[in-house]
Amino acid sequence: MQRQVAFRLNIKDVIQNPIKREGNLTYIELDGKKIIRVCLMGTVVSKFVSEDQNYVSITIDDSTDTIRIKLWRTDDNLIDRMIDLKIGDLIDVVGRIREYDDEVYIYPEAVVKVEDPNAFIARKLEIKELRKILPKIKQEFEEAKPLTALDLIKKGFKTIEEMKANSNLSEEELKSQILKLMESGEIYEPKKGVYELV
Repeated sequence: MQRQVAFRLNIKDVIQNPIKREGNLTYIELDGKKIIRVCLMGTVVSKFVSEDQNYVSITIDDSTDTIRIKLWRTDDNLIDRMIDLKIGDLIDVVGRIREYDDEVYIYPEAVVKVEDPNAFIARKLEIKELRKILPKIKQEFEEAKPLTALDLIKKGFKTIEEMKANSNLSEEELKSQILKLMESGEIYEPKKGVYELV
């Protein structure tokens, strides 16, 4: 199973977006992307460790909001690392978005203590720049998608010759797509060789 990308975000991006579910996956949508895994950097402002040390919860603050990082003893190294954290530590967390009893939290996969305080400023600038370019990347991706016969008909190209001249599609591919569009009732042929939207 392919591992999902961990998006660098501000905590408020996670907290303020509605939680959605698809099967066992919990995610948010941001800038047109489905986000399952996140990378958050913040300062530890509170910590709770159960008496048997089989559960730890830490709350981090990145100046935009706070969120809890919750872990049960399924990974000895990771939970011990979290238990060792102190209030005031700056940490970088990679994990999955989860929700329980209307609380959004992060189930961590990696927790790293950050020694360089300038890393926090650098992360904020990085997130700011990413948020500027993500919509542009999405638009460029949409524009770069191969045109289909339906796209071409919508653009006003009504014959196979016109469609072929204005796309990278072969005549065979165009005929195949047109046949499917005719069968689905999306287009019709008002006269032979001319195709229009229904």
